[in-house]
Amino acid sequence: MTGHRAAQLNFAIREAVPEMREVAEIHPTAGLEIRAVMFGAGAQWHMEEPVNIDSVIWRDVSADDNDDEACDMGAAFRLAARALHVPPMPRQAPPPVLALVSGTQPTDDWRSGLRELAATPWGSQAVRIAIPVGADADHGVLQEFLSNSELRPLDSFAPRHIAAAIRWAETVANPWPTDDVDVW
Repeated sequence: MTGHRAAQLNFAIREAVPEMREVAEIHPTAGLEIRAVMFGAGAQWHMEEPVNIDSVIWRDVSADDNDDEACDMGAAFRLAARALHVPPMPRQAPPPVLALVSGTQPTDDWRSGLRELAATPWGSQAVRIAIPVGADADHGVLQEFLSNSELRPLDSFAPRHIAAAIRWAETVANPWPTDDVDVW
């Protein structure tokens, strides 16, 4: 990731965190926790343990954190897949929201990684969001990640668009009323 793309990513995520906190306040029963995988030459956890959105402090990704030429997206999918098994995920919960943020072309076997992700109990049920960063983002790969021909990658990396996508995903993932009114 170049310095410019890393700066865009960091800015947008820092700006999106307060928006995501607002989403969590609207849907308090669902809970909103964040994890992050960083990928370039290989994949590694940037935030390995789930962190409640109220406690998230984004640690900036730098261009030096990864090889700018590599984009091991398949490795990132496989790493995320390991976290989507039961356990560590609970048996019953709203589906997770998976957001793929990418600004380049994958350089590894990303399709096998995506198949591995989709084969997990929660990966198959996840609500997916794809976010391109910069002109070099591979929209075809982002579209395949979505696994729904009716959805499209976000048009911009604006924090309000990310928050709107998470609000939409939360509605899809947890359509039940959040108030205490009994429904018979």
